[in-house]
Amino acid sequence: MAKKGIGSAQMGAWAFTGGMVIAVLAGLLQQTTINLIDAGTATAILSVLGLVVGYLNISDKETTEFLVATVALMLSATALVGALAVVPVIASTVAPILNNFVVFVAPAAAVVAIKALFEAAKNG
Repeated sequence: MAKKGIGSAQMGAWAFTGGMVIAVLAGLLQQTTINLIDAGTATAILSVLGLVVGYLNISDKETTEFLVATVALMLSATALVGALAVVPVIASTVAPILNNFVVFVAPAAAVVAIKALFEAAKNG
């Protein structure tokens, strides 16, 4: 009898959920005086999870929608971080979370874009 293991779709879904949770928690924890997680560790974890999400989670059908959404998120998060600088109390809490979102989705977008380029070259 074959072992039941976690499928790639499930692994990708867990990586996405974990990445979003880690992005928020790391952003909040980086603001405490204890500093339970440093920015380098959070960046490494989020980058690896982003690569996993991009490779396992996004099908050919979802490529365009995913890339548009990631570009919109990265641009709006970056702009919002700059705009929030006017209100330091809010910026100190929200900016690290938004930056972590960008760190998480950028590798996923890169993987999906590379897959799309290979697919286009193969078909074109």
